[in-house]
Amino acid sequence: MELSIRSQDEFHDYLERECQAAAEKGREEGRKEGIKEGEEKTVVYFYKKGLIPRDVAIAKLGVTDQNFETLLQRYS
Repeated sequence: MELSIRSQDEFHDYLERECQAAAEKGREEGRKEGIKEGEEKTVVYFYKKGLIPRDVAIAKLGVTDQNFETLLQRYS
């Protein structure tokens, strides 16, 4: 009986650690996506205001011309 309780406690601790690790990974991925989106919005804004040329905006974002068009539509 004691072995069963100890195994349950160990399993519970394992699940808790895994959940915490998954939550932290999710938060980190969310931060990265937020930073990327912020950069995209900023570059598109500068392009639309005429502050940077199209080729510079595309190079800064590292996207193709077609993908840049998609970003322009997304952040309009």
